Amino acid sequence: MVSRDNSIDFFKGLTVLSIVFIHTVWWSGQTYVPNLVAQCSLLFDVPVFFFLSGASAVFTFSKPNPFSGIVRMVGVFVFVFCLYALIFERDKLLEFLFRSSFIHFPWVPQMEVLSSSMWFVPVLFLVYIIGFITVKLIEDKRIQLSMCAALLLLLNQYDYLSYLSSIQIFGVTPDYIFAYLFFFLSGYIFYQHYRDNEKVWWFAIFSFCLSLMICIFYFYAEPFNLQQYKFPPRLKYVICSFLSISIIIFFFKRVKKVSILQYLSRQAIFFYAAQGISSGWMYYLLPHLRMFWPVKLLIILIVNIIVTIILARFLSELYRIFFRSVDGLISLWK
Repeated sequence: MVSRDNSIDFFKGLTVLSIVFIHTVWWSGQTYVPNLVAQCSLLFDVPVFFFLSGASAVFTFSKPNPFSGIVRMVGVFVFVFCLYALIFERDKLLEFLFRSSFIHFPWVPQMEVLSSSMWFVPVLFLVYIIGFITVKLIEDKRIQLSMCAALLLLLNQYDYLSYLSSIQIFGVTPDYIFAYLFFFLSGYIFYQHYRDNEKVWWFAIFSFCLSLMICIFYFYAEPFNLQQYKFPPRLKYVICSFLSISIIIFFFKRVKKVSILQYLSRQAIFFYAAQGISSGWMYYLLPHLRMFWPVKLLIILIVNIIVTIILARFLSELYRIFFRSVDGLISLWK
């Protein structure tokens, strides 16, 4: 079995760019970007990444060490926070190392965007482990699909199940698990059982139309505010997010290999860390750009993407050099 899929890399690369766009709009863009644009940016968001991670899990779950990737992800963020502490707050290095190692990342005002984005790491960590246990214990796709339906039902009733909100693992409450495990399992089921089905595009069209109608019904009488239903995640956010999932399912077998998107996909964790740092730096550009908001947004977005790519490359090289040095020291010790 191959270990990469060009379609997964294509859409995961787009997701990386989308996250950069979202954090550009929601952070430095708050003062000039219309709220409707900011809300619409959330239609192609973290749920897409979880859906694609579930699809990728078809490969990773079959590896001898299926947890190497998720451990590496945590290691990258531990490295980034410890690197910051080493440069700017050496007296807190051990604290940063200890807290980060237990997926409880410290708040760093100088990296406010990244710190605010770290909720994603423990959620993915837990969803990956629960997803692994689920698909290993339950291989019947009908039961897996039933579990997806059950997750949506639990999420819909979550506000009435008050005792669940007191449960936390790594600071993650069950509603985050219900929502993102749904996307993860959906991606796994799609890739494992339906990606080669010639009629899957009919499902994509149906799910897109159904999701769109439900979204119109939801927001017909109230302002379109997805952010309100993203933190914490609620059913409205899940259904609206399925618009982008439907588009991915429809075009999944129709996209071609794009080198830059493949590169972004393969280095997604470094780019996630880099954009969290770079997006905060974009505030320094605002006073120097006095122009119509779409032009300003385009300029800042391009700069943010360029800085993110450079910074991600820098972080990945430092990470590689660090662990190569550690391996060398261990070899000498032996």
